[in-house]
Amino acid sequence: MASETIRKLHWESLGCGDAAFHAALFTAEPTQLSPFRIVLHRHDFFEMLYVTTGTGDHPVLSSSGAGRNVPLVSGDLLFIRPDDCHSFTVPPGGRLHWINIAFPQTAWDAFRTAAGLTAGDWDGAALPPITHLAGEERHMACQRAFNGALDRFQRWRIGDTETTPSALNLCQFLAEAVGLLTATSATSKEENNCAGEPPWLRRVCRTFADNPRYIAEGLPRLTALSGVTYAHLARSLKAARGRTPTQYVNDLRLARAALLLTTTPLTIVEIAGDCGFGQLSYFYRQFQQRFGLPPRAYRQAARRSVAP
Repeated sequence: MASETIRKLHWESLGCGDAAFHAALFTAEPTQLSPFRIVLHRHDFFEMLYVTTGTGDHPVLSSSGAGRNVPLVSGDLLFIRPDDCHSFTVPPGGRLHWINIAFPQTAWDAFRTAAGLTAGDWDGAALPPITHLAGEERHMACQRAFNGALDRFQRWRIGDTETTPSALNLCQFLAEAVGLLTATSATSKEENNCAGEPPWLRRVCRTFADNPRYIAEGLPRLTALSGVTYAHLARSLKAARGRTPTQYVNDLRLARAALLLTTTPLTIVEIAGDCGFGQLSYFYRQFQQRFGLPPRAYRQAARRSVAP
């Protein structure tokens, strides 16, 4: 990985002063012709994000090398750790609004210890925890927690010193937000989106998606992992995820290509081959359709982007 192409944000650069956390509302509403994107970046602090409106894509690449493109919808709750690389993409004509709460490593360590959370389940997991908050009550509870933190921070930012975001305020927010992320009634985003999916198919998809070599090998490897006939795999995948095997494989290949374009100096030809695209013209067509830009323009736009 060419780390010099990935911007790293620092807690000190957010200008929080005495505030225990930083809060912001982000709105992405691209034009009908051009997509919106925030370049793949990492930071030395933690973030919790709550999607309030719209849809978009959230490529994530952990420090361990695991990567995945996560489609975002209203009600998604995400926990981003230091050195998790991530970005946001919204296609032309779309929109995506989210609230971002950032806090330093020391604050998280203190909260995790007090709450009795296991470090390995959070800091050491292959990919950061992401869930979709099903149910109006949970959705509203998350809105209250994030809106409360955002309101306090913004009032302090315009000079209301009585609302300075304190460590206690952050602890209260984390107790609510982490509770929603870990509640027994909550499932992972993948599991929630694939309710009723056969356990064997969920296992196969996870194994396949987490291995870049398998993604490059494509349909033969996916079918071999499943242990069933291609026809049975195709019926099961279509019923559970609304995708044909070819569409499912291409989605993963394109997500990986986008990551490689913004995180490595590999040529476009090398990236296409690494992701399993045998024909360069087919790769170009699929990438343009998926991201609204050809691969070279996507790479150039990412290098010009400014992370929040």
